[in-house]
Amino acid sequence: MPELRDSVKDLDLIIPVYLDVEALLDVFASLEGGFTAATSEVVRDAVSESKERSFGAEFGARALTFLRLGGEAEVKGAKKKEKEQEVFLERYNTYGSLFYTLRSRLYQEGLIERSHSNINNLAELKTSDFVELRGIFRPDPLIELITKFQGLMDVLTPAMKRDVKDKTKGSSKRPQRPKPQQNAAAEIAGLNMIGEFFESTEENMEKGGTRTFLVDLDDGSGYNVVTPLLKHYARDSTMTQLAYRDFRLLGKVLNNVQDGGIDLWKGTALSALSDELVDGLLVAFGQVQQSGFKFGSVQRYVEAPALEVLPIAVYI
Repeated sequence: MPELRDSVKDLDLIIPVYLDVEALLDVFASLEGGFTAATSEVVRDAVSESKERSFGAEFGARALTFLRLGGEAEVKGAKKKEKEQEVFLERYNTYGSLFYTLRSRLYQEGLIERSHSNINNLAELKTSDFVELRGIFRPDPLIELITKFQGLMDVLTPAMKRDVKDKTKGSSKRPQRPKPQQNAAAEIAGLNMIGEFFESTEENMEKGGTRTFLVDLDDGSGYNVVTPLLKHYARDSTMTQLAYRDFRLLGKVLNNVQDGGIDLWKGTALSALSDELVDGLLVAFGQVQQSGFKFGSVQRYVEAPALEVLPIAVYI
């Protein structure tokens, strides 16, 4: 367990917003040679009862998935008669408290090679080194564009459809120019095609529920960081809680890239496109940006020097 401090104010109490439970338990058990997440205590005391009775009590924090505090007491006695009472207590760790213990142990053993409060040469980090970093988390730029576009379509499409319907009711003669409702319907159809393309692209890039984040470090090192997060380990499955906020990241180095960069589209269907098609796609995204929509620019490569980090936890 972490070393006790003189004041609670000295404790670095952390709140995970993302926690890979399997990785947490694997690393913790490896350090401890297996572990017990619960401890038992027995408290003995003398009780005095004014009349004969018996009772039992049990309580539990059922709403907390990973925390269970349980206790049972059985007391039997008679008037003016004392009898010893035994109370059995069980204390269970939450996953968050286990992570706090693990992080403290990693620091005690000197296994974290670099932290946000101790800037070392990141170029010396090797694959599988533990690392703790701090910075602003940004979603993959293409996924962010797709998410914003889909949200905008959810708002605009119903209004555009109502507008087409109203114009259709109001037209009695056939004009020689194309009908306004036909133009609007064509626009809706075009936007729907783009939306379907974006949807299939998002599904392909987030297979297995993984979303890539970029971390802008605040240490002046010039390093870029890429980390893949699994949605079901996040406190907020939409991951909006993470976006553009300052968090700490504890994980293991997957790759320390000194030359070239990291391809964010690697392993996806988009990586099969030729450079010409990719350039055309990026131009199309740029035109959407110039049309007044603030979707942000699309980025495929993260320039070196850069780290790929397998995350264990993201926390504040």
